[in-house]
Amino acid sequence: VEQFSFMLPEEHDQVFVTTIGVPQVNLPVPNAEIIQHHPEGGEELTLHELWNYCRSHPYHSTKVVYLHSKGSFHDNKKNTDLRKFITRAALSKEC
Repeated sequence: VEQFSFMLPEEHDQVFVTTIGVPQVNLPVPNAEIIQHHPEGGEELTLHELWNYCRSHPYHSTKVVYLHSKGSFHDNKKNTDLRKFITRAALSKEC
């Protein structure tokens, strides 16, 4: 959920989410939609869904972003700082 706080509403008008593990009932951004939930699994589930989306929407003006909750299972300052850094970079206007 922390990663949603870095989203820029003017840049991220549609947000599709695949969740794994504990289901998220309410997402903190109004334009977010949970498209899949898996009680267990790995990042390949999300990456496969992203791949399917890109194959069915081959528009060069469309941008997609894959956010990883890096370090969330091993919570410490180093992992938190890294996760925030890569999330800000992936969601920046420059990216």
